[in-house]
Amino acid sequence: MAWYHGLDCPKLRRRGILWRHDRIVQIVARAVREAGGSASIEERLHGENHKKPDLKILLGNNVIWGDVVVTNPLAPSHITSAQKRLGATTQAEKRKHAKYDAEVKRVGGDFVAFNLETTGAVGRGAEDLVRRIMKAHIPEYASMPATALRALLTKGVACAIQNLNAVAMEEWLHAADVLQEPAWQAPAAQEEEE
Repeated sequence: MAWYHGLDCPKLRRRGILWRHDRIVQIVARAVREAGGSASIEERLHGENHKKPDLKILLGNNVIWGDVVVTNPLAPSHITSAQKRLGATTQAEKRKHAKYDAEVKRVGGDFVAFNLETTGAVGRGAEDLVRRIMKAHIPEYASMPATALRALLTKGVACAIQNLNAVAMEEWLHAADVLQEPAWQAPAAQEEEE
């Protein structure tokens, strides 16, 4: 089994992989709020099949429905599409649009797939949403300067991906019994000097 399997192992999806996804959702929601907009995060209920996108974003008069997708271009199922620049993340974005476009059109607003790769590449949908958030930034209403907001959306997201990639890999290695905690022995009792 390849070393990068831990980045998207289906058996560990409840742990590091979903933590990575949820952290990015939180960062995007915070950035929208810091820019002066409104963002609500869709609650994930056990057993629910994700009928709604992750985020409902209000920027000025615009309603944007956003869904975060982090794709591992090294996964065997993505090797063919990953031969092109942003190929794997573009395919993931297309799947999200196929899933949500009709319903978003019915309820009103735009749909954006905030698509990223585990290796750090940023998809077109993510670039589009960052651009829209930055354009909506109004200093009088924002609680964060534009430079800090851009850093949150770029460096903050990049750090979250890599940090939580490490968590996902650690969880996978522990599950595979590759990483084992050392056996600690209790220190020997010291005799008190008289």
